[in-house]
Parts: sequence; structure tokens; C-alpha cells
Amino acid sequence: MTPRLIELKARIFCEGLRIPGDLWRDLTDENHYRHKRAGLSQGRFFRLFDGLATTSVNAPVLEPFVQRSRLSLAREDGKYRILDGERPLATCVPFPWPRWYGKCTSDGTPMSRVVSAHCDTSLYTAIYQGGCDYWHEDQMCTFCAMKIDQKAQWRRIEPIVEVVKAALAENPAAEISFGGGTRKTTDKGAKHKSEAIAALRRECDIPVCVEMAPPDTDDWLDRLHDSGCSSILLNIELWDPEVRRKVMPGKSEITRERFLAALAHAAKVFGPDQASSQVIIGLEPLENTLAAIRAVADVGAIPLPVVFRPLPGTALEDHPTPPLEDVVRVFQETYDLMHAGGLAGERTRSGCALCGACSAHR
Repeated sequence: MTPRLIELKARIFCEGLRIPGDLWRDLTDENHYRHKRAGLSQGRFFRLFDGLATTSVNAPVLEPFVQRSRLSLAREDGKYRILDGERPLATCVPFPWPRWYGKCTSDGTPMSRVVSAHCDTSLYTAIYQGGCDYWHEDQMCTFCAMKIDQKAQWRRIEPIVEVVKAALAENPAAEISFGGGTRKTTDKGAKHKSEAIAALRRECDIPVCVEMAPPDTDDWLDRLHDSGCSSILLNIELWDPEVRRKVMPGKSEITRERFLAALAHAAKVFGPDQASSQVIIGLEPLENTLAAIRAVADVGAIPLPVVFRPLPGTALEDHPTPPLEDVVRVFQETYDLMHAGGLAGERTRSGCALCGACSAHR
């Protein structure tokens, strides 16, 4: 990472990246998932270059605010560049869609409906198909646009195994994350996820990350580790208790103290660089965001600051993205904190900390 790449990623997150229609036809894939994905929605993944330095980015491309952006994608002589108006800023390469996107599982389900591909190695699946238990009775997070269009049931592991085998045959470096909405049970879904991971690992040698809310007790984290889970993502998201109650009325019942305690335990159980937590930039004062970043790093976990993205259909669809200077400050401080604390996303075995496309820590 370089300061120039940090600032460019911040601009892309804050402004979005306009893609002309002719290029979009070349860069989209009809098999890629169309539903909204919690707070970051669907973006297009690119690798950015600044000399020998490089980083990945999940660029906002579909949300309405993107149409006002000065940043656009251009292609000349087969090479892609990001422009600021007419001025070239950086070269970039779109991540290619996997060939298995065109295949189906043995029951006829398109593989892209079972698992989605993000960056060069990152795969993602929602192991629970019922969305989120907070998506009821006005308990949903106001920034979230998670689509609930399937039965409230756990996904069978067999189709996931089929896709993972196809993905590993194409890319032996692939890793996968098990996510999905929060369950209100005391284990927060850890029981089913640990069983699914154990079944997957019996069939496939692949690193697995779990994205979830902290269970009520740490023994569930131990159980996930023992099942073969490699890394864990526990997203604290916001810091100020009053802001958390307003923005995340249901999830805020899990206190920030519980998040930090679970992260500290996970950092010990899963090992260095294997516990991480996303923090949203733009929904509370800057100093609160920085306090969250520092607190996560202090317990030995990797802080992952992500820029608020206004999604259509949510209560915050008209809320602006944060000021660029705030995002750059958070990104730079996170980068400095990680280096000072010996934390490194490239050593994470699976998940968002390894991918790095939604933050600027690597």
C-alpha cells in the first residue's frame, strides 16, 4: 500500500466508479449475484496499481450516488484506467469471473447462486438462508438491505461442497467465508456453522472464515475453531452506544464490550491475524470511529474500516457518504496501527482481512 493508493481507494468508496455501458457489458456476468449484501451491496472488484504497489477494491458501481462521481473507468488498447474527469489516476485490472459461474450443481442449481466470488481467492456463501433475525419488528440495522427471498432454513452443505471442489480445481488458492444474518440464539448460529465447516473440511482442504455476531459465551468460538474454522469476523460496526441503538436497534443489544471480549478470545484461540472486525465510517463522529479502530487493535484483532454506502430501499438511502478527508484519516491510522501492532491481513487465512477489497489495510 502507498498513500496514493489509500487515497484512491477512499475516493472510490466515497464517490463510486462510473462504468460506461459498453464496458459494463464486458465486465458484468449474468450469473453473479444480484441481491443486496448487507451494508456494502454489490460492487465490481478491481486490482489497482501504483508502480509496484497494488491493492484490490470493491468499487460501488450500481448505487444512485455513483452517477454523480467524477471517477470513471476507461479502456484504451486493452488496458483499463481510472479517470478523474479526463485525468488518468491509476491503471487497474478487473478480476475475472470464475469459469464455474457457468456450471450447475448436481440438483440443477446454478453454482453462482450457492457461492459468490469476490477477489482473486475469496468465496462467500450465506450458510443460513433466512436472512437475519433482526429483520423483524423494527429491529433491523438501518444501513442494511439484505434481501430475504428464501426459506428460513440452513443451507445443505452438499451443494457448497460441489462448488468448492469446482473452485479449487480452477484456483487451488481459493478460500471461503460463511456468513449470513444474525441469529438471536445464544450461539448466534455457531452450532450449525461449526457442523457445516466440519462437513466441508472432511471433503475439501480449504481455509474457512466465519462472519457472525459474538455468541453469548466464548465456548462457541472454541467449538468453531475445533470444527476446522480458520479465521473469524465479528463486526462491531459502530462505537457510540446511543448511535448503535439508533442505527442498529436489534444488534446493539450485543454490547461493544461483548464484541471486544469475544475478539480478544478469538485472537488467542484462532491465532495471530485470524480475528477481525469491521467498523463503519460515516455514521458517527470521526473520533468515535477512531476509538473503535483502536479498541479492536488493542485486543489483538485486525480492524477493518469500511465506508458507509447508501443503499436504495434502506432508511439511510439518502444519507451521504462520509467526507473524503475523514476516510483517508481512518484508513491511514488503521494502516499505521496494524504495522505498529504487528497485525497483517496478508497473513489471515480466509475472509475479509485477507481480501482487503472493502477497506485499505492492505
